Amino acid sequence: MEKILVLDNYDSFTYNLVHYIEANNYEVDVFRNDEISLEEVNKYNTIVLSPGPGLPKDAGILEELIRVYAPTKKILGVCLGMQAIGEVYGGQLENLNTVFHGVASTLNVTDTNDLLFKNLPKQFEVGRYHSWVISRNHFPEVLDIT
Repeated sequence: MEKILVLDNYDSFTYNLVHYIEANNYEVDVFRNDEISLEEVNKYNTIVLSPGPGLPKDAGILEELIRVYAPTKKILGVCLGMQAIGEVYGGQLENLNTVFHGVASTLNVTDTNDLLFKNLPKQFEVGRYHSWVISRNHFPEVLDIT
């Protein structure tokens, strides 16, 4: 069975992701962003980039991992992980005027054919814990908002 790498960016929610992945019968290896080398990452085909405090540039190998492996591996970024993907592809982060920590919001799926949202309703509630977003005005053309 293929193992999934979860890159832990020192966040308490990392193991929530790990438990969801394991509940779907996948094996998971978890390494902190400063405790695994880029060479070691190569043995994984699927990578989940966890949330974390601060900015992507301060998160160990996070941005370099994306630069090196995004062309050949499946990568999902959550919160800080997603922000790092945006920055690596030329996006700019902006600090929100209103911080969303522990706020429930309705998520509207715009691409119901996207594998990420398979078996999920078109609308569902999500918990938000962030103060940074990728600016819509500087959103990378190579990425899609789904």
